[in-house]
Amino acid sequence: MIVKASDFQAEISLGQLEHADVIAVIDEFIEKYEPKYLSRLLGATLADELADAISQPEPEEQWKNLANMVKKPCANYIYYWFQRDSVSATSGSGESETETENAKRVSPIGKMIRAWNEMVDDSISVTEWAGRYFPNMNPDYRSDIFKRINQFGI
Repeated sequence: MIVKASDFQAEISLGQLEHADVIAVIDEFIEKYEPKYLSRLLGATLADELADAISQPEPEEQWKNLANMVKKPCANYIYYWFQRDSVSATSGSGESETETENAKRVSPIGKMIRAWNEMVDDSISVTEWAGRYFPNMNPDYRSDIFKRINQFGI
């Protein structure tokens, strides 16, 4: 994995990272959404090559550079989906809003939109940079990762 739970800081911070159960949930989101993001950004072949390369004890410099470049936009992508999932909880009677103690619930939509749009901008930058060094890169430009959103979902 390129993204770690500890990468969710500053504008994309996630609460209670000192709790193992919270980290476990975040790790599940990383495992699900990191490969999706990388495949859409780089193409399936290069995404697989990157995963293989960074799993080596001493990855080559080009792979380290690529991993560093995709970390931030990938974390923003995962943050968006984590927050989207956290808005409600599934119960036996359907979706419900969880109770909060000593706090007032507010919408995460503003932060989600900023994280998403920053991810889009960074994804474009990564493809421009990586295209010079990785000729087998095959981004899916039809993918949502290249489309900005606003509060109206457009």
